[in-house]
Amino acid sequence: MKNFDIKTIINFLPFPSDFKLDLLERYESMGPDEKARTTDLIWEAFYLVYDIKIRENFDKLLAEVDEKGEKPDEKFYGKVVEKTDKEIEDALTNSSESVDLTEARKSMEMIIKEINASKVSPKN
Repeated sequence: MKNFDIKTIINFLPFPSDFKLDLLERYESMGPDEKARTTDLIWEAFYLVYDIKIRENFDKLLAEVDEKGEKPDEKFYGKVVEKTDKEIEDALTNSSESVDLTEARKSMEMIIKEINASKVSPKN
């Protein structure tokens, strides 16, 4: 699986959108201790999601094997991991693209705020 940055992981996780946006916005300005704790928690959440996906794919592929009247072979678990890694990587890639759009949107909002703040209101 490719390496993904923490912002992509945050965006991938099944958190409410408002929470993700708030966390993404605050993450860069966190102190080192808070950032390290937050990063650890994010990775723990990621691996919980990954584990759930492994279990779902295990059950799904096992049902497919049973349906065919076969038994899992020695490569079965490797197939489960491969399928899960592909699904997670695809989801992370989509999340990465979404993070880019979120950051672009935030940048545009900041520019608009700066433009509006720099406008001098006319005096009567």
